[in-house]
Amino acid sequence: YELEKKEIHVFKDYQEVELDCDPIQIERVINNLTSNAIKHTEPHASITYRVFEHRFEIENEGHHLSQDELESVWEAYISKDKGGTGLGLPIVKAILERHGYHFGVENTEKGVLFYFEY
Repeated sequence: YELEKKEIHVFKDYQEVELDCDPIQIERVINNLTSNAIKHTEPHASITYRVFEHRFEIENEGHHLSQDELESVWEAYISKDKGGTGLGLPIVKAILERHGYHFGVENTEKGVLFYFEY
C-alpha cells in the first residue's frame, strides 16, 4: 500500500540463488528491510533490489545516513518521526547473525544500501 501511496518505483536485478537458511526468517529480513526502505524513500523515488550469487541488496533513493546513524542503525530505538517500533533492523541483525551472514549498510550515490552476504 505504501509503495502505491508514495508512487515509489521498484526495480529488480536478480538471478535465482539457493540459500541454506530458514526461509521464514529470511523472508522476515527482506520484509523488514523493505519496510525500512519504503519509510525512508521520498515520493516518486525508487527502491532497487539486487540478488547475486552470494549477496542480497536493497537500495533506496533518499537522504544519506550520518556516521552516527550508520553506526547505530542496528540498535533498537523509539521511532518518533517515521512511525514504526524501531525494532525492524535489530530483528534483521539478530536473524542474520544467527545465520552467520555478513551484513551492513552504506551510503551510495543515490541514497542508502542495506545488504547481506550468504
